[in-house]
Amino acid sequence: PPTEWPDDRPAATDITDSPFGDSGYYLSYDNRTKRVALSFDIGYAEGNREVRELLAERGIQGTFFMLGGAVDNHPEIIGEVLENGHELGNHSYTHENMLTQTRAQIAWELSVTEKLVQDAYPGATTKDIFRAPFGAINDRVKAVADEQGYHLVGWTVDSADWTDGITADKLYEVVTERVCPGAMIAMHDVNTANGPALPRILDFLDANGYEYVTVTELLFPDR
Repeated sequence: PPTEWPDDRPAATDITDSPFGDSGYYLSYDNRTKRVALSFDIGYAEGNREVRELLAERGIQGTFFMLGGAVDNHPEIIGEVLENGHELGNHSYTHENMLTQTRAQIAWELSVTEKLVQDAYPGATTKDIFRAPFGAINDRVKAVADEQGYHLVGWTVDSADWTDGITADKLYEVVTERVCPGAMIAMHDVNTANGPALPRILDFLDANGYEYVTVTELLFPDR
């Protein structure tokens, strides 16, 4: 296991030292230390508040990639995230597949979401991490994200909580079998599976000696 490798962990001075894949940066530069980032792509669901509070109660800081359309309708979400000690990322305004969008449309998705977040809570920002809807990126999406001041973030473990008919047992199995040092776990709005699965996943990670960090702490050596 990486945590037992005798060599020092890889040296890194910048996020660009982390592996970059089909959907963005997907694994920490340090894949030896048992650290993991819990990330959530969310719009608005009643159970989201309980998730944020559960993490806060257990002393865990998560990362919430926000949909601008949801912030537009429920600006109070931003305060709920930040006041529970979590961090924000950008997840677009409409959740449209950006591979079909123009540069101007992509820029609008990012900038409008950021403005809504700033307007919702003093000092709030989604910068500088962005997870594209569906993890769909190309050179055009990357170029616009760079211009807007964002790094593209993917995931190490897709919890599959978005798939039809997934159960809490299956979700738990997917995450616990694939988690590894330096991993980012991607989850979504609360549903009938990930609501009850999350406490069990946390118990597993606790029992196996994982430390919880935010996405930026995982990917940026200086944070």
